[in-house]
Amino acid sequence: SCFLLLAVFSALRSEAKNLTYTASIPIQNADWNTTALLPLFDPTLGTLQSVDLSLKGTIETFFLFDNHRGNGSDITLYTQGQISLDGPSNPAAILQTTLLQTDTFHIDPEGVYINTIDVTGSIGTLLTQPADLSAFLGAGNLSLGVHASNTSYPSIMTYYTVIGLAAGADVSVTYGYSGSSSVPEPGAFALIVGFIASGSWTVRKRQRNK
Repeated sequence: SCFLLLAVFSALRSEAKNLTYTASIPIQNADWNTTALLPLFDPTLGTLQSVDLSLKGTIETFFLFDNHRGNGSDITLYTQGQISLDGPSNPAAILQTTLLQTDTFHIDPEGVYINTIDVTGSIGTLLTQPADLSAFLGAGNLSLGVHASNTSYPSIMTYYTVIGLAAGADVSVTYGYSGSSSVPEPGAFALIVGFIASGSWTVRKRQRNK
């Protein structure tokens, strides 16, 4: 019986859980500096063991090349930008993704070329040290600085060129924590039923022996 009880309590032990929040910053004209608001981890839920921060950035380049010349040509568009995320207690970037892409287009004589290019990248970091985790504990929201720059440009500037530069980002935090399980798992229910049945059988046996 004692062994069964120990097994039941073991089945009801703390279990690992995850809680994820995401703050989205819509595509907007670059360059920009803004903040992402993410809920802090509520210590009443359990013990915080890890913080997984991730940054997904997108730079968008709209361009129009208008060739007024009598000859065609190839144009290379260099799409490049950076999106960074500040740490919770340090203004220095904790995450930074550099987005680079090169595309070449042919412009016909007296031709117009219009297109939009999106370049996406992501980066993440896992924090497990108590000193780092403490910045994510409490009530309310955590404010993280997010910064974006888009410096795309064409290889030939002699064409009539219109370039629109924009950027957006998603900032996510996943809290890994241990919390007590308030509802026994199926295996625990089976052990409880077995323990009760065993106890009932023992009581009946003793009554018969009297």
